[in-house]
Amino acid sequence: MISNAKEKGIIPDNQFATSGTNNKLAADINRTLHIPSAVVSADLSQCYDAVNHAMCSIALQAFGVPMMAIKFMLICLQSMKFWLRSARGVADNPFSAGIELPFMGLGQGSGSAASAFTADSALMINAYKRLGHGCRFTSCITGTLFFFAAIVYVDDTDLLIHAKTPQAPRKDLFKMMIQDALNDWTNIVMASGGSNKPKKCHVSIADYKYVKGVAKMKSKAEILRDHPNLKFTVPMKEGPPVEIDLNDPKTSKLTLGTSMPDGWQFSRRLKDERLK
Repeated sequence: MISNAKEKGIIPDNQFATSGTNNKLAADINRTLHIPSAVVSADLSQCYDAVNHAMCSIALQAFGVPMMAIKFMLICLQSMKFWLRSARGVADNPFSAGIELPFMGLGQGSGSAASAFTADSALMINAYKRLGHGCRFTSCITGTLFFFAAIVYVDDTDLLIHAKTPQAPRKDLFKMMIQDALNDWTNIVMASGGSNKPKKCHVSIADYKYVKGVAKMKSKAEILRDHPNLKFTVPMKEGPPVEIDLNDPKTSKLTLGTSMPDGWQFSRRLKDERLK
């Protein structure tokens, strides 16, 4: 399935393992051009264990998997018995479900879980793009247009957001575009059976002030001074939305398995290392 999907080019470019580097490079382009931007970490909770089988079936059919193979796999997952193994040994009694009250999820350790989740998250990314979210970058060498809405690696997700111009109104970018993107992505995730984990979600904003004609990145305190009611929340399946952290742009924060070095200072560090 994955080989056919690669051949036909239906896996979004947003899904790849070297996502941490591209995340930093995208942020650094915005920093170089002094374009107000944000990176929203919107990591999933449970991942393979929280996939709705109806959505999974649609995704696998879209990737060309025969319906009989899909039914066989999902019915097995819904009705099989599980014996827990711990340091004390294997449980005497299994826990199980049935067709009337089936288990969802793809099963941690299942050989099909990674491929099925790739198909599932491909639909999620494309739906998110159709809602108008994402950043456009143009290669200065070839003129090639790149469009990234989100960078996804399994359950780790970063939403890329930037203004169209350096002069764009900050109020619209910070209070509307970021929260709208977070709401839309989370609602798509919940429609697929999953949810975002608030403890793993946070927002980093890069905005600039000019001191004697030189662009300087604003600190978190300066951003909040300009926008005193600025806060971001993650919708939940049950209960009210949960507020998440707003990071200082100069503070390193774990995202996509790597730390964002000093927010938007990636190329400066590369240059210093080359000089050394």
